[in-house]
Amino acid sequence: MVDCVHRGEVASVERLVALGHEREQARGPAERLAAAFALAVDAGELDTAPDPALAAAHLIGPLVYRTTLQAAAVPDKLLAAVIDGVAHWRAPDPARSRPASATRP
Repeated sequence: MVDCVHRGEVASVERLVALGHEREQARGPAERLAAAFALAVDAGELDTAPDPALAAAHLIGPLVYRTTLQAAAVPDKLLAAVIDGVAHWRAPDPARSRPASATRP
């Protein structure tokens, strides 16, 4: 870093740090979705988990579009359609036990 400062490359380093931060933030929703999908598979709500990165794009895109470009609230009908479109959901299987992470102490 010190060498970069002396060579006048601070702006480049700052851009790299910002880019790394943006990428880390972008991974956040996908990682959280992956964990939620794993719980849904354990509960019998999904046979297999969808790709979390694609699911994040599918879920977040319409909500951002609705709230920012259309400047409107997200109606329940849109939210339900977006969630239903991410995976083939089914009612939880009562015969399956709840995942250990979902039980209360």
